[in-house]
Amino acid sequence: MYREAVKTILMATAVLVLLDLVVVRLLLRRRTPAIGSRRLSPGSRATRVAVNLFGVVSLAALAWTGFYPLLTDGRTLTGYRLMAHVGAAPPFAVAAVLVAVFWAHRNRLTGADWNRLRRPVGAADPATANPYAVLFRKLLFWIALGLAVPAALSTTLAMFPMFSPVRQEDLLLIHRVSVLPLAAAGALCAYFSVVNWIAGYAD
Repeated sequence: MYREAVKTILMATAVLVLLDLVVVRLLLRRRTPAIGSRRLSPGSRATRVAVNLFGVVSLAALAWTGFYPLLTDGRTLTGYRLMAHVGAAPPFAVAAVLVAVFWAHRNRLTGADWNRLRRPVGAADPATANPYAVLFRKLLFWIALGLAVPAALSTTLAMFPMFSPVRQEDLLLIHRVSVLPLAAAGALCAYFSVVNWIAGYAD
């Protein structure tokens, strides 16, 4: 059942990206006005790029080591596969903290986000153009950040002899349930971040 859920969520994520690329980025690209990007110093820009790449790579490494064996042969993680998955977890935890520090302020929800929803794509006012790309990035950022907490905490607690075997099974279930939407939200957040960066949205 979990294997089918993984396939469904990953397929739905890919379909959402494809629909956005085809419908909005290609069919409606002439209607979307260009917007000046926020000016950053070279050092700040390099730091942000490094943090972004670190976050995406660490999330991809965890998703690959966790989902790929399940999708290929349906086996649970054991042996070297489990060691690779566990080894990718600390970099992801560090990346999650860095991403939160660097991007929490930029992804705060404001009144301007509501104004975006009230205007169509390609609105005359650049501040409210593209009513969902920026808002989706912000919502997905907080969803991914929130899901990272139970995903990391559940497996960390399961490593210590504090709980009975039954409770450790519950912690593993919490981990499995939280990492799947975390991977989808993280991938979509990265996609909409790139979309907004290419379009030059200031916030």
